[in-house]
Amino acid sequence: MNVKIIYTGIDHPNHIKALDKFSVGVQKCGDTVEATYPTDNEPDVYVIFGSWKDRDQPHHNAKREVVASGKPFVVIETPIFGRKPVKEYIQDDCFRVGLNGFLNNRGKFIPDNFYPDDSRLKMMAERLKVNIQPMRVPNKNMILLALQLPGDASLEGTDINTWFKGWIEALNGVSLQKVCRFPQLPRDYDREILNYAEDNGWLFQEGTWSNLEHSLMHAKFTISYSSGFGVDSLIAGTPCIVDSDASFAYELSHKGKKNLHNIYTPTDILREQWLSRLAYHQWFIEEMESGECWKHIKNMM
Repeated sequence: MNVKIIYTGIDHPNHIKALDKFSVGVQKCGDTVEATYPTDNEPDVYVIFGSWKDRDQPHHNAKREVVASGKPFVVIETPIFGRKPVKEYIQDDCFRVGLNGFLNNRGKFIPDNFYPDDSRLKMMAERLKVNIQPMRVPNKNMILLALQLPGDASLEGTDINTWFKGWIEALNGVSLQKVCRFPQLPRDYDREILNYAEDNGWLFQEGTWSNLEHSLMHAKFTISYSSGFGVDSLIAGTPCIVDSDASFAYELSHKGKKNLHNIYTPTDILREQWLSRLAYHQWFIEEMESGECWKHIKNMM
């Protein structure tokens, strides 16, 4: 199989390293790699780093060409389990790796009817220092809603300000404390909607890596759209509402704005099975270099 790695516009050393190590793993499996310079061989599959947006920038243009090519492509993206503090560039040594997409509803990460044991989950949790808490009855008095970066690719065109306004209106008759959490990267939001929330009793929280676990432990349930916040919530044992199937937490989430007095709470067994599958959605850099990650992806093609 001939694999073409797309480096166009990728300039951060950690991102380049991930592509380089993945390339080594592909070759260790006996496949050929085309990188910067073209060859006479037509690629069977592409490899790209990061999401793509409708912006006229070299890296987005190159990735959109790959997506439009009709050929299979591998996407290396941010991890969804054991994430480090969010920065402009990915600092992690463990990456989400998907086939033909990077979101839960677009990419393929595990084979059909895949039911692994918990050995990889335990390894991941230990290495990434993830504290998996038992699911608990939602008996707190706070609702924690997480905003996302406006225009983020995982929103798939949804306006996060309009989405938030819908939840302000839906929760107007709910007597619980309501907290809106901003992402770790600063962005501007619709001031009129923020004022509307404040007028309706909402509090605001600057999201940081250090206050994440404490905030989740004190929430009755969480609300998010498609970010990794739903996964964080379930790991902390807190039930979650997720509004998009792009979220990897969608499978175990409460759906919609009804029955908020009786939020769906998965059993610990269901949550462990889900996490065991999720552990095969991401790979350490040395697993990319060894070819183990590529073998997993290749078997789904």
